[in-house]
Parts: sequence; structure tokens; C-alpha cells
Amino acid sequence: VTLNGKPENKVIYSLSNPDAYKNRNIIIVGGGNSAVEAAVDLVAKRDGSNITPRPDGERNNVTLLVRSYLATNVKFGNKLQLYQCLDDGLLKVRFGAAIKEMREREAVIMETQSKAVIETIPNDYV
Repeated sequence: VTLNGKPENKVIYSLSNPDAYKNRNIIIVGGGNSAVEAAVDLVAKRDGSNITPRPDGERNNVTLLVRSYLATNVKFGNKLQLYQCLDDGLLKVRFGAAIKEMREREAVIMETQSKAVIETIPNDYV
């Protein structure tokens, strides 16, 4: 995958600069504060408790995969921002889901318990 003209790994373990990602298909894996914050940061700009959707030309297509449920220690403010993004249609969340297979430009998503394939979605980064 190429980001800002440089080759990048498809799997990234931390999000240091959400502004570097524009119009990408991104899967975030996890149910804790870091995963929720990354998902929100890739579709919106945060200003304290307020969020503003990124402009259409900069908004990523983000899917948050949570193996079971959100962690019990996810901050209330993070939950509010996540659910606001969901209500506004800015991102998708799949509970009880994981990646079964990664391909060059897509990922196969499965149910964590049954291992049944749910869907195949476009994907640039995980």
C-alpha cells in the first residue's frame, strides 16, 4: 500500500497521524479506548467532547471490528463520540467479528464464534 507516495505496511499497530489517511478503506480491530479513538479520528475531527465530520474528500471508510463487546473501561466520552459517528453514518461497527483473510485490496470478515463469513469489504489498511 502507498501512503503519501511512500510504500507502507497494510497492518499498522498504532495511529500516530490520522490526517495522513484520506479516502482510505480502513479496518480497526479492538474494543478498547485506543480502537474507539482511532475509528473516530479517521472519520471526524475531535475538539474536546465535540466532533465534526471530516469533509467528504478526506473522510475514510472505517469499519471497527470488535471480537465480542466494547471493553468495560472504555471512557463514556469515547462511547458517546463512537455512537454519534454511528448515528451520523460516518463509520460501521461489527460486534462479534474478526478478520478471516486479508487480500491486497479487501478483507474477509467472519463471526468470531461460528467462523462463518459475514462479508468481504474493500480494505487498504488494518
